[in-house]
Amino acid sequence: MLVDASSQLRNRLIQQLQRAADGAAASAAHPDLATGVHEVRKAARRVRAIAELVREAVSRRDRRGVRDAIADARHVLGPARDHAVVAHILPHLVLDEPVREAGKLVLNAAAIDAPSSEATREALGESAATVVSQAQALERALPETLAFETLVEGVQWVYGRARRARKSAKRSKRMFHTWRRRTKELMYQLDVLGDLAGPRLTELRSALDEIAHAQRDAVDLLMLRSFARAHRDLVDRDASKLLTDALDAQLRPLLADVRRAGKAAFRQSPRKLARSACRHAT
Repeated sequence: MLVDASSQLRNRLIQQLQRAADGAAASAAHPDLATGVHEVRKAARRVRAIAELVREAVSRRDRRGVRDAIADARHVLGPARDHAVVAHILPHLVLDEPVREAGKLVLNAAAIDAPSSEATREALGESAATVVSQAQALERALPETLAFETLVEGVQWVYGRARRARKSAKRSKRMFHTWRRRTKELMYQLDVLGDLAGPRLTELRSALDEIAHAQRDAVDLLMLRSFARAHRDLVDRDASKLLTDALDAQLRPLLADVRRAGKAAFRQSPRKLARSACRHAT
């Protein structure tokens, strides 16, 4: 259906883009650097999700420009994010004392590579400015009229990628992380549609909340594992292996459980999901 309230759809997109831009700008000055990094990266993810939502409504060139700039903005903050997350989660894990000591060795040794507060603050400002500029660029690229079906095609695209990533995550830890990213983007997209989404997408949005919550613990462990492997040359190899082996032992059942928990939400094919969404949209 070509929604009579096409301007309402456009307004929702603009509101979400402004929300991301305002959130990024405010977070750049947040007194807690770790929180600022997290919030700016989240705002960047929201802009990317909207760019994919309107993938059939804006030019490929405009969409690629936004996507590449947003990827750079998130990448710049990656090291600060990694060090902050690892320092936060390590004390809360259930680990044997030798493993915990190995984790401390890795964390202390890696501190030499941690970006300084000044460098993080500078990167935070640059990344936030990129998020603001790309949100504005995407807003300028929006057409005056939008069909609901056009946005559903964007949802279908991200849903399909999330669905494939969930399947691939059975054999790939990297793809589990990809599944997490696509899940978050899908949530942001459905937030734009809101009460226009219809029952099928509303049901999916609710299910994604639980999936994202379950994914979080697994992704934290995956991040710590990658961190330990990346810095293993800075510590005794036996200590690094002790830590990664312990993390693998926790990850195997956890990853399997989360994948199973997400199966129902991603059972439907992308095409059927889109047809159902358009048929029952309000």
